[in-house]
Amino acid sequence: MGRKSKGEKGAGYKSYSPSVKRAFQIMELLVQQKVSLTDISKTLSIPISTTSNILNTMVMMGYVKKDSSGFYGFTNKIIKLTQGFMSKDDNLQSIAKPYMERLVSITKETCQLGIMLEDTYDVLYIEKVDSPLPVSLRSYIGATLPSYSTAIGKAILCSLDKDELDDFFAKKQMTKQTPYTITGKEELLRELRQIGRLGYALDNMESLEEVRCIAAPICDCNKEVIAAISISGPVSRMSDARVEEYVPLVVEYADKISLMYSSLG
Repeated sequence: MGRKSKGEKGAGYKSYSPSVKRAFQIMELLVQQKVSLTDISKTLSIPISTTSNILNTMVMMGYVKKDSSGFYGFTNKIIKLTQGFMSKDDNLQSIAKPYMERLVSITKETCQLGIMLEDTYDVLYIEKVDSPLPVSLRSYIGATLPSYSTAIGKAILCSLDKDELDDFFAKKQMTKQTPYTITGKEELLRELRQIGRLGYALDNMESLEEVRCIAAPICDCNKEVIAAISISGPVSRMSDARVEEYVPLVVEYADKISLMYSSLG
């Protein structure tokens, strides 16, 4: 994973635009859920008139829409921006997608591809192939989740050096997503060391109750971890025996993606 920016928002910059900063703060909020004008204003401590002007501009540009209940959310146009960003990463999704589809055809479980955001250490899901089964993981491309509670996140976290991990623990307050979420620093460090030895990570109902996940890292030509893939399914299907069966498959397909990606130089 690349190096992280240590600066706080606005710190160290002699001039910057408060309006642009506020617009991005609103976008970061809208990524998580649909929100009303009042809630955006209160959550971000932005005057309601300023919030309204920014939202109206986003609506005018076609990136945000207001539903009949008065809640704001992104339109599909935002995907154009994310696709432009993703395509600059040597088409990782297009390389990974066929392998993910094969993995789903074998396991019948949902497969996801994720990267770690450098500023927040959260996982961003950038590709997904759904399970064909009626009971499956509910998720979407563009979603973000805490890295410490997800298999993909832990598969990437274990590659960070000491300085990066120190920065992670300084920035992140690890809270319970479920009763099974690891929230202690030493316990997480022990798990990350084990993941490094084994070459794969597990999420045992740590992010969502009744859901288990297996993830393995994807590396570039310099052997640096840049992403990870996972398969996820309900515990009713993801028994200990099934997890043991699927682990080598997830590692194998992550390695295949790494090899193909690395061949691009």
